Amino acid sequence: MLETKDILTLLPEMKSGKELASEMAILPKYNENVRNENQAIRLMALSDLYNVYIPSAMSMEIYSKLYLALQLTEKGYKGCH
Repeated sequence: MLETKDILTLLPEMKSGKELASEMAILPKYNENVRNENQAIRLMALSDLYNVYIPSAMSMEIYSKLYLALQLTEKGYKGCH
């Protein structure tokens, strides 16, 4: 099992602004061919609309604070050795 200090080294680079919003967003893939399908298939495709997440300013702030807190934890581990 990985220790916390090992997990911290696996963190990707911190993102911000439009790049962060793009990475956090979850948007369903649009399939133009679904328009040509029968009614049942089109109705099932509508359920994809529930798989949408557009990050708010608050969620991006939470990401930033968590990321920075993890970085401080990592510095604490480095200082202990």
